[in-house]
Amino acid sequence: MLDLLHKFQQIIVRWWSEFTLQTRLMAAATLVVSLLMSGLTFWAVNSIQEDTRLNDTRFGRDLGLLLAANVAPLVGTGDRTELARFSQSFFGSTSSVRYMLYADEDGNIFLGFLFLNLRYKVL
Repeated sequence: MLDLLHKFQQIIVRWWSEFTLQTRLMAAATLVVSLLMSGLTFWAVNSIQEDTRLNDTRFGRDLGLLLAANVAPLVGTGDRTELARFSQSFFGSTSSVRYMLYADEDGNIFLGFLFLNLRYKVL
């Protein structure tokens, strides 16, 4: 196995020695620029992902507070008709919410809105 690696190394060294100094410098410069651009791209994508996670967290927290402020009094009074009207209005006006479920103290769901993406084909 070591002989195979040694032969492979000799082939690479012989192949590399056939190039002029100018070609070697161009290859090294290209490698450096490529590594630099890859690093910058990796950093940019990671920054974007982190920012997106923070925005999602903020959006979820703000949405929860907004719904809690408007829904808690309706749930407290037991006004399910007004709760359904408000929830339907809210659910229909935002595209970021995929489902809304309301459950009682026992965990039984008494109201829910689900997003359905139905596609129809016209024949």
